[in-house]
Amino acid sequence: MAFLETSPVATGAPGISPRWTHSAKDVIGTAYSTSSRVWFTISDGVISEVYYSTLDRPQIRDLQLLVTDGETFFHDSHRDLKTSIEYLGEHGLGVRIINADPDGRYRLVMEVISDPHLPCVLVDTRVEGESAWLRKLHVYALLAPHVEVSGWGNNGNVARMAGREFLTAHKDGTWLAMAATVPFVRSSCGYVGTTDGWQDLASHFRLTSGFAAAPDGNIALTGEIDLSAGYQFTLGLGFGHTLHRAVTTVFQSLGTPFGESRSRFLEQWQRVCTRLHPLDKFSGDKGQLYRRSRELILAHEDKNYAGAMIASLSIPWGEAHGDEDLGGYHLVWTRDMVNSATGLLAAGDMLTPLRALIYLACTQQKDGGFPQNSWVDGQPYWTGIQLDEVAFPIMLAWRLLKAGALAEFDPYAMVLAAAAYLIRHGCVTPQERWEENCGLSPSTLASNIAALVCAAGFAGERGDEATARYLADYADYIESHVEAWTVTKHGFLIPDIRRHYMRINPQDPAAETPDEDPDHGRVPIRNQPPDSPYEFPAAEIVDAGFLELVRYGIRRPGDPLIEDSLAVVDAVLKTDFPGGPCWRRYNHDGYGQRDDGGPYLGYGRGRPWPLLTGERGHYELAAGRPAARYLRAMENFATPTRLLAEQLWDMPDISGNLLFYGKPTGAAMPLMWAHAEYIKLLRSVADGRVFDSIPEVADRYLRSRRRPALEVWKSNRQVRSVAAGVTLRIQATAAFMLHWSRDQWLHNTDTRSEATSIGISFVDIRIEAGERAPVTFTFKWLDEDRWEGKDYTVEIRS
Repeated sequence: MAFLETSPVATGAPGISPRWTHSAKDVIGTAYSTSSRVWFTISDGVISEVYYSTLDRPQIRDLQLLVTDGETFFHDSHRDLKTSIEYLGEHGLGVRIINADPDGRYRLVMEVISDPHLPCVLVDTRVEGESAWLRKLHVYALLAPHVEVSGWGNNGNVARMAGREFLTAHKDGTWLAMAATVPFVRSSCGYVGTTDGWQDLASHFRLTSGFAAAPDGNIALTGEIDLSAGYQFTLGLGFGHTLHRAVTTVFQSLGTPFGESRSRFLEQWQRVCTRLHPLDKFSGDKGQLYRRSRELILAHEDKNYAGAMIASLSIPWGEAHGDEDLGGYHLVWTRDMVNSATGLLAAGDMLTPLRALIYLACTQQKDGGFPQNSWVDGQPYWTGIQLDEVAFPIMLAWRLLKAGALAEFDPYAMVLAAAAYLIRHGCVTPQERWEENCGLSPSTLASNIAALVCAAGFAGERGDEATARYLADYADYIESHVEAWTVTKHGFLIPDIRRHYMRINPQDPAAETPDEDPDHGRVPIRNQPPDSPYEFPAAEIVDAGFLELVRYGIRRPGDPLIEDSLAVVDAVLKTDFPGGPCWRRYNHDGYGQRDDGGPYLGYGRGRPWPLLTGERGHYELAAGRPAARYLRAMENFATPTRLLAEQLWDMPDISGNLLFYGKPTGAAMPLMWAHAEYIKLLRSVADGRVFDSIPEVADRYLRSRRRPALEVWKSNRQVRSVAAGVTLRIQATAAFMLHWSRDQWLHNTDTRSEATSIGISFVDIRIEAGERAPVTFTFKWLDEDRWEGKDYTVEIRS
């Protein structure tokens, strides 16, 4: 049984304020097996966050080896050694790290995997160098616990069991234990920045303190590796929800020869990766980014909550964030998750996307919506509403249906509930895909149109033709308004291009009678420096979100308005890096690294996003132009270990901040949305068609087929006027009798509403070509036997 030592207690409590690590990772690693519920990341030769027992629970800040000769020098792997990293095999997320002394005296060769069946990270280490030098070296393991997603409140102890000394930390019922296949000859628990082992070694070249306990603070654990019997050892970091479980895990894992664990680890990944859709020959890097992208997306699926896929195992600008930022990007965003699942579908994986869809169906909220983001257990984190995140699960369900991959799962109830939510709450989205503004967004409208057509398809397959027709009609209503809502007629960013799509037409979701003219609004831009302008004419703010209209099959590639809008986007947002073109999200974007190289802390400057290069490649392919340039650009943007960043640095190098032109910033890396976009583009090039295009959507909107014009009146969009010759649809979320008149109550009509299976009822009034008098109406709510008590009027435009 393990026993904790509690004395002497470290001085220097509670330590300096805790911070996370740099977001730009070199490696994401985990075993494929679901029994190994641990994930690790590596940055600059050091293990950074380790997650247990779910993907959203980082438990350490970092783990590294420190080296000293005891007399003249002290080396920190992160700061002082030259690092190179390579994968252990063609498949699998295990790596070999070589951290070398710049003077060539020694090097640390480390192979890092997670135990193939236990929640334990294994670091097999070989110390190499001339024998005279090796005899002088002392190697220490330094671990900074952040148990239960927090640097404060950690408790560290030296522990003993069966004659072995090892190190532990715990908080709120979660434990970790660090040990090695050889003993620790010295160990200490201290407080970061005051009495931790790093401070001691940097000052004395040896570990002079021997604190057995460091309770309730920001702590670090240090153990000196016994090199007396040789220069190879395996370090283990095990986890559990009791001390006994964590200790048993680490010693069980260390009890298996590392070579055996390594073989099983790689065999797991080899087995799952041989089922890839063969796309290597269409890439420019022999399939390297393709293979790693699929593995990385698979690694971002939780092992307790099957199907839950997070956006990134990283905390953007983590070095500047402490306990106040719990989420980072290790959360489930429905939009990112569906893109990841669709990327896997493009790679030939049918099972993981189905798990994702089932997870989403189980996470759907009572009203049919989905949270802005959530922990992997489905609990919402941020509480914004994004209508594209309600639309994406419908499209995923439709893709799986058409691929014959739904197995025994029936998503129909989820689809209808989500479609009803879109109709009740749209078309103004409280947040668009960049999560910052409310209004009428081309990209959000595109997702809503496509989703409603897919939902109509589901209803049609069930024989509910009335609901199918209603859903398709509503999609048509949105489609017929896209340009009126989101295209400026007074553009000024490029001379001679007056009409182009905007990023968003700002609207108040709570406004009952909105002014929908896109040239009337001003867009507030978040993340601006203090005392800087933060509101701009809507016509001035552009992004390439309108390309989603082409991606799904709603607008034709090559359309003059699309091409003009692209010319504006290229002039305002494009950067031509040596590796290829890349685009920023939108002009005046403040979410990104500051110009002086500092981290984003409430404001900064948005930088180019590699995933937008993939989106542009999809458009060029749809337009019949070569897309290989964009594939190659994404491959060029990948790091040597094939990770794609959220943003790239577009200013001169600032080496002290690890910022280099065309290379990752301190934003998230890797970003699974970018990896999914690359896989989909590669598949699209292989197929000669856009993988995300939905044939039923394209069939509806790209063929010359006229549909009756429809205008919708509802409580959250009380349209003030309609054109003669259209159908006015008055709809509500309860059954009603519409009491109405065409001649200001000289005559009136009572029309009972028509019900749908999604809880929405409606009445259609055909406005004839010659009509001039307004339509006036009120409601009798049938379930309550109650009159509205108020008249509404819709004017008729000639």
